[in-house]
Amino acid sequence: MQILGTLAGVGLIIFLLMDSFETAILPRRVTHGFRFARFFYRSSWWLWRTVALRMSAGKAREAFLS
Repeated sequence: MQILGTLAGVGLIIFLLMDSFETAILPRRVTHGFRFARFFYRSSWWLWRTVALRMSAGKAREAFLS
């Protein structure tokens, strides 16, 4: 099980490095069916938005979202 977890972790690191290389360094637009950065930002925004909607409107909610 430890070997499987290690291989999954190494694969995820390689995948993230490739995605960050394509995003930051390549001078042209790269098109893929799946972009990890896009998935991350969309899913994390969904989480933040869900938590913020449960808060009452006011300064604390605006501070949380900022």
